[in-house]
Amino acid sequence: MAGRRSIDTAGVVQLVGAGVLGAAAWAIVFAGGLFGPHFGVLPAVVIGIVAAGTGILALWWSWEQWGGRDVVVMVNRWIRERAVPQAVPEEVWMPLLLKRERSVSKSWAMLMLVAVELPLAILNAVDAGSPAERFLWVATIVLWGCLAFWIPYSNLRRLPVIRRLIRARRAA
Repeated sequence: MAGRRSIDTAGVVQLVGAGVLGAAAWAIVFAGGLFGPHFGVLPAVVIGIVAAGTGILALWWSWEQWGGRDVVVMVNRWIRERAVPQAVPEEVWMPLLLKRERSVSKSWAMLMLVAVELPLAILNAVDAGSPAERFLWVATIVLWGCLAFWIPYSNLRRLPVIRRLIRARRAA
């Protein structure tokens, strides 16, 4: 079929993970008692399904901003292999690598948000009034903690490689 894109297994796993993350975010809010007493089971399940769909659509939309899943995989391969194939014209690789460099650089701002939110979540977890509220704050701590690890880890690995690729291909 012309124009039809396929998604690799890793992409399917990422979409499922985005759906699970969206549903889990709703489950944390619901279990935290913020909405629990006001909702029945059916509305909570429907909202959970909508939250899962929102997670999937958000990931799909981010892929489309790059030109599709295949473009994301291609750029990731260039970064992982630390080389852009010579057959790829500059009009293709340069905008993609510059866009990825800007994207990775912007994620450092998220680390500042983590630095503020993580201590606040810890303080709220210590001062929680109920087990459900404590669960909500512990889940929030886990989320911010994962971001506190992942952002520097991924940026320290990718940003220098992206910048070297841009310099090397410009010099060639």
